[in-house]
Order: sequence, then structure tokens, then C-alpha cells
Amino acid sequence: MWGQSAQDDSVVTTHYQVVIGGKALQYIARAGLIPLRDDDTGDVYAKLFFIAYTLDRPAAWPPRPMTFLRNGGLCVLVGWARATKRR
Repeated sequence: MWGQSAQDDSVVTTHYQVVIGGKALQYIARAGLIPLRDDDTGDVYAKLFFIAYTLDRPAAWPPRPMTFLRNGGLCVLVGWARATKRR
């Protein structure tokens, strides 16, 4: 897996629609892997998984960027719970 080229890191794009408050909103969901490369060799040593949601907005609407970041998996939640435990 590691050391592979970025050619196998394609992004999957799907189109969806949701109705909120009686208004239909179309959006695009993208999922893929971002390769992390060694500066000296260029080899991939890790990959970050991402999901991006983009609302299809009319051109007249101002841009409204929003970012959510979640680091880790189930163990991160356990570590957070332990870190916030009162002693």
C-alpha cells in the first residue's frame, strides 16, 4: 500500500438532493485519499481520507466556506473523555 503512486488515489464524486424546509438543495459529495509524501524520495508514507460536501449555489450568492475537521477514530474519543475527567 505505501509507496504507491498517486494514480490510484482517485476522488469519487456523487450528486445528491435534500429537501429542507420545503426547499430542494442540490449538493456534491466527494471522497478520496490525500497522499502524504516523503520530501526527499517522493514516496507515499501515509494517506488522509477526506469527504467534502459542496452546495450547488447560484452564481449570485456570496461564497460561504465552511470546514469541519475530525482527527482520529474511536480511540480519540476515549482519549478525550479521559483527558477531561476530573480528578
